[in-house]
Amino acid sequence: MAGLVRLAASFHSRAMKSNPPARHPATPWLQSAGALALIGVLGSCSEATLPPPPAAPPPPPVIATAPTVPAGPPPAADWREAGFTAGEWQWQPGLARFTSGGAVLFSLECRAATRTVRLVRPGATAASGAIELATTTLTRPLPAAAEPAAGLVAELPAGDPLLDAMAFSRGRFSVEASGAAPLVLPAWPEVARVVEDCRRP
Repeated sequence: MAGLVRLAASFHSRAMKSNPPARHPATPWLQSAGALALIGVLGSCSEATLPPPPAAPPPPPVIATAPTVPAGPPPAADWREAGFTAGEWQWQPGLARFTSGGAVLFSLECRAATRTVRLVRPGATAASGAIELATTTLTRPLPAAAEPAAGLVAELPAGDPLLDAMAFSRGRFSVEASGAAPLVLPAWPEVARVVEDCRRP
């Protein structure tokens, strides 16, 4: 019995000496955790050394625009560029008439006894008002009164320079009367002839 105990003891001592405990390699999950920790440390170092990103540019300034103003009415047509009133001048001693389709639209009548020229705008509906004459050199409103058989009538002395301005206006003159459509009349020789008739002694 004592011999068996010694044999067992010597066996165990030799087995343990010949087979030392093996070193177990590290498990894979431990290796992965270590690598991740190292990457995290390196990443934190690199982030600390990078400059901060540039600031975003400020938004463009808002430019206030003026409110849209509705356009006003179109300007009135200039009589110097408007078309002529349809018709023609007719003359007889002491009288010039502008007619269209047989109707008299405007006339200049010499009153030799008073040396005055009557300017008549037939068809005007106003009881009183004005006849405004516009030439290339003079423009003037003339007080006028309504005559039932004639129309709206104004009178000028035969020597008034407005009559010369009408006779020698550049191609045309205009006539506007209260209650009637405006006229753009050609400055034909008939106008000058009536003025000369009324100035002749």
